Amino acid sequence: KHSEKFGRYIVWPESIIAELDDSREDIGHNLLTATNIGKNFEIPANRINSILSELGWIKKVLSQKGSKNETFRSSIW
Repeated sequence: KHSEKFGRYIVWPESIIAELDDSREDIGHNLLTATNIGKNFEIPANRINSILSELGWIKKVLSQKGSKNETFRSSIW
């Protein structure tokens, strides 16, 4: 395609865009997630994760980023 403002540029064919849109719709329906389970039982997803963790079916991660640091004066974590 060509634009007065940006000049010549490449775009995805419409057939590829349609295929990607169709594949995206199926993703959420087939996955077993805490959110999907929670909706079925009317329980929040974080509670579902806690239950699954208590059963030993998943490992609960406290934090994926950051670190715990002890303060110099108060020894508070």
